[in-house]
Amino acid sequence: MGTTEPLRSVEILDSSYHAFPRPGIIDQQNVMLAKLIFFYEIKRDTPLTYLYLDSAINLIKNNVKANEKRAVAYALMLRSKAYCLKTVRNYNEALHYYLMASQVVAAYVKDPCFAEADKSYIGDIMFAQGKYMLAAENYRADNEKVTRCGEKVFVRFFLIQKNLSNIGLCYFKMGLYDSAYIYYNRSLEFINQNWRVYGLDKNLPFLNIARATASGFMATVLVQKLEYQQAEELFAQSIEGVKVADPGFCEMLMASQAAMYVQLKETNKALLALRVLDSMLNKHKNTEILLESYRIKSDLYDAQKNDYLFLQYAERYTSLKDSVKNAAKLFDRKNLELEFENNEGEGINQRLEERSREKNRLLMGATGSAVLLCCIVALIWRSLKNTRKYLERLRHLNKIVVTKKQALENALVSVEQSNHENSRMMKIVAHDLRSPVTGISHIVFSILAGCRDTDIKKDLELIQEECKNCDTLIQALLLKG
Repeated sequence: MGTTEPLRSVEILDSSYHAFPRPGIIDQQNVMLAKLIFFYEIKRDTPLTYLYLDSAINLIKNNVKANEKRAVAYALMLRSKAYCLKTVRNYNEALHYYLMASQVVAAYVKDPCFAEADKSYIGDIMFAQGKYMLAAENYRADNEKVTRCGEKVFVRFFLIQKNLSNIGLCYFKMGLYDSAYIYYNRSLEFINQNWRVYGLDKNLPFLNIARATASGFMATVLVQKLEYQQAEELFAQSIEGVKVADPGFCEMLMASQAAMYVQLKETNKALLALRVLDSMLNKHKNTEILLESYRIKSDLYDAQKNDYLFLQYAERYTSLKDSVKNAAKLFDRKNLELEFENNEGEGINQRLEERSREKNRLLMGATGSAVLLCCIVALIWRSLKNTRKYLERLRHLNKIVVTKKQALENALVSVEQSNHENSRMMKIVAHDLRSPVTGISHIVFSILAGCRDTDIKKDLELIQEECKNCDTLIQALLLKG
């Protein structure tokens, strides 16, 4: 792939693959991975990149269970798809694929440190969408996970200091400058205190760049906190550390430094910083920094009451800003077209898979239908045979029911007649008892009228009370009857 004839490399790759005896799924996936790297990094052909990514994902997605190597390969493919989607600002789909990769790792990969950067990837998406608090939470979770992984290697050193700086950047974007400064300072302290622990060479260029980056971020925070002297010192240290290794970041620092001088009304320092920035932009064109430099210059000349230069740079700023907006709209439109093409390719693959499944379903359906038809015929014959038996049983049961119904009706008539006779006898008995009881009650009443003996009087009152109770009971019996 690194030769002067990259297409020839692809041809050699295909020839080697076809000559390979009985290639497996991982071999096919590796070929597709090499091709997608070629089309993404060299040809910059996004549709073909998506095509090979989707082909690799579809090839391996149903073969990851109980095979850790395939699960690792599948997770890497999902991460690659998420990264491509993130670069074209399709953040929701990118987040979907990152989460899928995390689920695959959690389910099939034994090494917990394999997924150590997943939360950081998700944090990048949250940051790009302006969800800074969620981004900071994901960076912090990733940092805790990386810290727990025991082996001290450069990748983990890089991730820890990067996450600390990213958390600080999130707080900076939210206007929480004290918290931002704390995390930028933690990143710098981590670099200075742990480079030996992670086995790094003190002359490693990365260490100087990382220190300068953290210092530069700290300087931008100090400007917001109005601590200009310390900010100026840190700007100088940071610019010196990154001016060769990272021109883009150096340009950003130069613009921030110039804006600080304009704010402090130190015109000579501001003009000097802007001249250095212009010379850098001539070598490394950066539209975003160029736009910022026009804004700073317009502010500078506005403060100096130089209307001519103010209007000149204000017009350049407005023109370039409109151009950037139009480019962004065009980029979004192209992204929609690419997404449509990608969805169309996925749709074609899905339709082909669906046709294959449909053929299998039809074949299985035909076989099943034949077996089912035989079963239905057998069941119908058996049902007809059993129906005759059931009809005879039903007729017999019906006769028994009719007979028992008649017997119950006769018993009911007999009970009703007996109840009527009992009621009539009860009335007669109650009526015959009422006269003697009433007579006794009258006699007792007459005796009570002339009785002087207390004991006898109590007995007579008791008899009279019982006569009243008997009379009440007889009346109840007559009413019930």
